[in-house]
Amino acid sequence: MKKTALMILMCAGLIVQTPAASQSHTDLPDEINEIFPLKETETTQIQKQFVEFYITKAVNDISVDDISVDDISVATYMKTLQVDGTWSDINYESKRRAKWDVVDHLRRIQAMAIAHINPKSKYYGQKELKEKIIIGLDHWLQKDYQNPNWFNARIRVPKMFSQIFLLLGEDLPEAILQKALETILSRTEISMTGQNRIWCSGIVLVRGVLTGNNQSIRKASEAIWAEVKVTYEEGIQTDWTFHQHGPQIQMGVYGLSYAEDIVKWASVLSGTSYALSSEKLALVQNYMLEGMAWFYWKGRMDFSSLGRLVRKNCQKEHGKRLINVSKKMIGIDPENAKRYDLDAYPLNGFKGYWRSDVAVARRPGWYASIKMSSVRTIGSETANSDNMLGIHQGDGVLLHYQSGLEYEDIQPLWDWRLLPGTTCDQGLKSLKPPRIGDGPDSTSSFVGVLGDGKNGVAAMVYKRSKLSAQKAWFIFDDRIVCLGAGIRGESLGSVYTSVEQRLSGSKALFSAGTLTKGAKSIKANNWVHHQGVGYRMLTDMTVSIQNVKSDWKKVFPNWHWGEAAGDVFSIWIDHGESPDGANYAYTLFPKISKNMMDSTTVATILSNTESVQAVNLRGNLSAVFYAPGELRFDGTTVRVDKACLLMQSKGRFYISDPTQKEKTITISQGKKSTIVKLPIGQMAGSPAEVH
Repeated sequence: MKKTALMILMCAGLIVQTPAASQSHTDLPDEINEIFPLKETETTQIQKQFVEFYITKAVNDISVDDISVDDISVATYMKTLQVDGTWSDINYESKRRAKWDVVDHLRRIQAMAIAHINPKSKYYGQKELKEKIIIGLDHWLQKDYQNPNWFNARIRVPKMFSQIFLLLGEDLPEAILQKALETILSRTEISMTGQNRIWCSGIVLVRGVLTGNNQSIRKASEAIWAEVKVTYEEGIQTDWTFHQHGPQIQMGVYGLSYAEDIVKWASVLSGTSYALSSEKLALVQNYMLEGMAWFYWKGRMDFSSLGRLVRKNCQKEHGKRLINVSKKMIGIDPENAKRYDLDAYPLNGFKGYWRSDVAVARRPGWYASIKMSSVRTIGSETANSDNMLGIHQGDGVLLHYQSGLEYEDIQPLWDWRLLPGTTCDQGLKSLKPPRIGDGPDSTSSFVGVLGDGKNGVAAMVYKRSKLSAQKAWFIFDDRIVCLGAGIRGESLGSVYTSVEQRLSGSKALFSAGTLTKGAKSIKANNWVHHQGVGYRMLTDMTVSIQNVKSDWKKVFPNWHWGEAAGDVFSIWIDHGESPDGANYAYTLFPKISKNMMDSTTVATILSNTESVQAVNLRGNLSAVFYAPGELRFDGTTVRVDKACLLMQSKGRFYISDPTQKEKTITISQGKKSTIVKLPIGQMAGSPAEVH
């Protein structure tokens, strides 16, 4: 990133300056770099710190790279390794593009290599273990297993080989190294973008350490740190989300791998002339604390942040990975140590991620996210048979958590036409999302977020096939008011708005009694209470508690997690087939006792039309103007000359442009009129404050 761009972000309050870190080669003039090339002692130091990193990881994390590294597991790997260097339970004929079985061979060898260099392991330095590692490596090199997925050949396999080799150090036979350098390790060069580029660069860096090629180490480390930047392209965005595979939020997938690798290389290169600079550290810090941390809740990552990873235990596994990388951030950013304790440090408020069309609200007792998509962003994707039903994942999905278990492994049980918060044609036959590289599939240019730090608004003009709707969410301290208007278009079946679809784990009540299994129609102006959550409906609705039986192959056909069953609690609103101007209104109370449902104050809905959706709660105005217009509020008239999202609180206006195209908006209240200069460029869509 150029220094001028960095200064702009600092002035905008988007980067917190940190103490200087060790100076890197990229900070020095080229002449100095030529006079003082990477010293041999630095190569030794890099290898030593690489080993230390993995020993620490093994001791603290129990598993590394999806494989157990404890002594009991290592004992099993040793015992079951056959004389030809294979394991009988691995399908070496597999060509599966995702979850490729054969990679388990390398995972087990890496676990054994970690035990071999870990002083806390009883297998530390053991001759028999080393011999079995060599047998396993030699077998792979003889067979050179291939897979149709390019990722395995260019990244996964070379990455694992390079890591194993660096861990073994002097115990690695020269013949093994030379064979790998001629085949597997020669297939990776520095290329691609975002996290893919970092993976490639890391492989080249380790290859340079293994061969003593200082030029490769230098080139690769510079390529890694070059990806620590704020960008329009794939990588960290100005709102601290992470994009990969185009303009698509990837916090729990590529974004998490990015965090892990940056922290790894910051640790491994620490104290050398290639260490992370203070400027880059400031970016990493903000990415972790203002981006990644906000998508974590009680040991899990928000399902909406996991992209196409519709897999068993995905929320829990990725939550654990984020906790581990956050702990490691303490070593490179000790001044913020308390903030990296994600289970203890309180994050409360509202974040509108305008670059990703996502909103997150956090309160002491609950978490909620709203995931949308537009012509600027990609809402979902499929690849390698992952996520075969997720076309609606970016259509306004509203997930909210208390325990964190509300949607735990519900994916095979879900009706994917009823994802919570969405308005969908139930007659759609294919729910398969676009493939990687297809780009945005939404045709809506009106999608926006707005917040004052505490409360917020999210809104979208939903368009899919021939169906459209104006959808808005108003987030307050204790509730989310959900409005829909202008629902119209030709449909293949009935059009439903899904209020909720989650696991049912307790008794459900409604205004007139207890809900039992089955479906029940409930009239407008009633409420439902389930698992500490209240739903107050201003529209007729259907509530259902059903036992659902399915199979994980429904969402991921190429994997064998087996059958799934459970009770699913659902609420939806039926707008009929091919509606013409239908609407809805309901309030979700993410944490409330059933005794409070009748007495809780109701927010005043000022408007729910195709032109304006607006709410007044406790004297605070939140509004979505889909076109220039006006609204009566608090005895005066509020006018805007362009479409916008608007909030008024304590005499201040907050405003954002959901089209991300405008430069100014004029706001009038009574006789007072103000021209508001809107953020532009990478900040377009972010809030502007008016005093």
